[in-house]
Amino acid sequence: MFEKIKFSLAHYIIRKKYMVIKNVPVTFNGILSNSSTFFIIMPNDPVEFSKSSVLINFLLENCKVVTVLLHESKSNLISEKENVSIIKFMDETKSRLNLPVKPFVKMLQNKEFDVVMDLNRSSDVFLTAVANIVKASVKVGFEQPKTEDYYDIRIVNSNQDYDLIYTNYINFLKMF
Repeated sequence: MFEKIKFSLAHYIIRKKYMVIKNVPVTFNGILSNSSTFFIIMPNDPVEFSKSSVLINFLLENCKVVTVLLHESKSNLISEKENVSIIKFMDETKSRLNLPVKPFVKMLQNKEFDVVMDLNRSSDVFLTAVANIVKASVKVGFEQPKTEDYYDIRIVNSNQDYDLIYTNYINFLKMF
């Protein structure tokens, strides 16, 4: 029960402190294909992490500038030879409510990208907050509990086949 209260309180704080309500409607025609800088929030699950690298390769093949957020324990899974910038976080970067601590928030608020993509399909409050702290024209994420207002584009989270999920994700991106 306490975890549920923490979860709800964390989402309340995200909505009040970090979520930016856009006054101008987003035109999705060519929004992703015309974007050049992408911020990818990598999944926590190790198997899904490796499968999601297909998306990074797709973006790099299309000459996009990619920055990746991942836990420091997974930083060796993204090879340095790839043209990818890495932002690492540690367990100490999370507060008691699983929200980012102030120094990390300040660092993220200075970052600006065309597109933020949250690849987490689980309800991770920390990563959801990060997706909303970073400045971006478009935010893409999987549909999760309490995230209806956080993302401009929400992808249904029903399939369990990781290869299919990311193949469909890439096909979805090609539409925009």
